Order: sequence, then structure tokens, then C-alpha cells
Amino acid sequence: METPAQYFSFALSPNGHDLAFSRVAKDGTTDLWVRDLARGSESRLAVGAYDAQWSPDGARLVYTAAEGGPPPRLFIKDVAGAHGPSELGKSPVPNFATGWSGDGRYIVSTRIGTTTGSDVWLQRMPNGDAERLPFNTPFNETDGKLSTDSRWIAYVTDGSGDDDVWIASFPAGETRRQVSTRGGKSPQWGANEREI
Repeated sequence: METPAQYFSFALSPNGHDLAFSRVAKDGTTDLWVRDLARGSESRLAVGAYDAQWSPDGARLVYTAAEGGPPPRLFIKDVAGAHGPSELGKSPVPNFATGWSGDGRYIVSTRIGTTTGSDVWLQRMPNGDAERLPFNTPFNETDGKLSTDSRWIAYVTDGSGDDDVWIASFPAGETRRQVSTRGGKSPQWGANEREI
């Protein structure tokens, strides 16, 4: 009896025409696929890849993979396949893509450090210069998502003992507000920037 495929890490393109997703293959590897929603056709974009995030113009995807060996790092690939993947910066620790700014200038990720736990980081485009964002605490911060105008960043922290969604002003993080009070994960911004 054949086991059904496992799908996860879905990301809808900005124009709503394509869906990026990860699928676990029969051999246990996770591959990144893109599905044309109108035609129903699928193409494999990368082997051993997951956590894809679309560029604002829908032409590229940033994703996480361990190409060339661990740890998992960030790669960018042209969706049309004209260019091979390029590594975004160099991270000595696992680095997972979580968002791309609306103006295309920043990629947000979660890095898992050996002494700091999980923290939200920012990679500046096009060279991938990285910085740890100032709102990080000794607790775990993950799932950073920038608002479309890049004035706010939503993220998850476990500082209270449970995962909760917070927002912080971007990039300095001086203003911080708790959004969820009884747990929360995977924040997504609404179209008008007033909803999460």
C-alpha cells in the first residue's frame, strides 16, 4: 500500500496564480514545488528545500535548504528557472526563511543559535548582510513577518511560557505590543495593515 504524500509550507504568490509548497518524497527528502493554479501543472524548483517565501514581484523564491551539507541556510532561486540557486549570506547556524518585505529590500528569517535559542534576523538585499533584530530576548522569537509598508514586524515569542504573537516597530523595535493573549503562531498581515 502506497503512503500518501505529505505536503507542508504553503506560500501563495503575490498575484495569486501560483502556489509554492514542500512535498516529502518517497525517499524521505523534502522538495520544493510550484503549482500553476489555473493549469494544474507542477514543477520541482529545488531538492531538499522548504519554507519558501515569494519575492514581492513573484519572480523569485527564498527558501531553506542544506545544499552542500548542514546547517540549513537561505537560498534564492528564479521561479522561471533561468538561473540556479544562490546562497543568501553565510550563516553558521540553522537559518529558516519566514518573510520578504513588500519593497523587496529585506528577507526575514529565524536563526537557531547554540546559546541564544531562536531569534528573528534580517537579511538586506541583494548581498544578504544579516543582523539580529533588537526586539529579540533571551526567550525564543520566531516567524517574523513584515507589514507591506515595512513599518511593523509581527513575530512569535515564548517569553510568557506560551507562544504569543507580538508586533514591533521596524526596524528599531522601540514600540512593542502583544497581539494574542492565549497563544498564537504563524502571524500573517491583512491587506490593510491593520489586521493580523
